[in-house]
Amino acid sequence: MDECKDYKRKYACLRRFLFTRWFNPERFLNDQFRMLAEFCPDVVFVVDAGGWIIMVNHAATKVSGYSRDEILGQHFRMFLTLDDLSAGFKIFYRTLRGESTEATRLRIRRKDGSTTVLELSGTPIRIKGKFIGGLAIARDVSEQMRRQSQDRIREQTFIQLMADLESERRQVKTLKNELAQLKGHITPS
Repeated sequence: MDECKDYKRKYACLRRFLFTRWFNPERFLNDQFRMLAEFCPDVVFVVDAGGWIIMVNHAATKVSGYSRDEILGQHFRMFLTLDDLSAGFKIFYRTLRGESTEATRLRIRRKDGSTTVLELSGTPIRIKGKFIGGLAIARDVSEQMRRQSQDRIREQTFIQLMADLESERRQVKTLKNELAQLKGHITPS
C-alpha cells in the first residue's frame, strides 16, 4: 500500500515536471494573456486535452488553498467533490467537442478539507484548428450563496411575523368588539 502511494506521488511529480518544463504553457499562451489571467480576481486555469492542469492563476491558489506547484500537473477531477464529478466531466467533454460552456456551479475541495462553490465557464483552446486544451474561468460564489440563504430565511421570518401580526390584530379587533358588546349589556346601578 505504501509503495502505491509512493508511486502516485512520484507520478504526480513527474507529470508536474513534464507539464511545467517540457509542455510549458508559455508555448501557446502569450505573455499578455498570462499577465491578464494572473491579475484577474476570478480563478483562471487551463487544462490540456487529457484534463491535466497546465496553467493556473493566483486567484486559484487563494480559493483552493493549494500552491501553484501543488495544482500544476494534477487532473482537474482531483479538486471536485464526488457529487459534482459528473458535472465537471460533462463540462470537460463539451469543451473537448469544441463547445463553450455556460456558467455551472461546482463544489471543489480545498486543501484544508472544506468545500467551496465555484461558478465555472469553459471554452476550448485551439491552435491552427487543433484542440490543445480548455480555458476555464470560475468565480467563488459560496459567500453569495450563503447571503442568499440568509436573505431567504430573513424573508420567511418577516412573512411569518407579518402573518402573526395580522392574526394578533384580528384578535384585538375581536376582543374590542366583544368588549363593546359587554359594555352595552351592563347597566349602571
